[in-house]
Amino acid sequence: MALDYRKCAQEISDHIGGGSNLVSATHCQTRIRLQIRDYEKVDKDGLEEIEGVRGMFESGGFLQLIIGTGLVGKVFDEFASITGIDPGTDREARSGGTGYGSQVLSSLIAGLAGGLAGALIAVFAGLGSIGAAGDPPASNPVVYVIAFVICFVIVFIIAWILQKRKRLKS
Repeated sequence: MALDYRKCAQEISDHIGGGSNLVSATHCQTRIRLQIRDYEKVDKDGLEEIEGVRGMFESGGFLQLIIGTGLVGKVFDEFASITGIDPGTDREARSGGTGYGSQVLSSLIAGLAGGLAGALIAVFAGLGSIGAAGDPPASNPVVYVIAFVICFVIVFIIAWILQKRKRLKS
């Protein structure tokens, strides 16, 4: 029998104390992540008995419910509709904390930094090969340090601008 997404979502809401007991709600490929206001209102035993919930644990300040690939998005959409929570709302991420949104932003920034460093080193190597005598600049370790410092400054500025824009929108 197929999972009744609406029923599963309603039962989750009931066992956590409703939408008013939520700070934030997000999901990944397999889990719903809930940041709860008052854990005294959460019926953990009841959550584990819900059809569709394959497991539950607390991590990183979030109550995480394992739903499974292909199902989690459908259950989460119904959950957001029932609780009235804005999907993806995460105060911790907006305030620069260690929430899911901040983790995604950190991964993006790390990727940008590596790409920029590689590009700067390539530019320095190209400049060094244009008629300069002696070793090209790219063979000097100081060039690598300068390249990384420049790209981290650039990425920091980009991240700061993105965070400011995100705060203004919310």
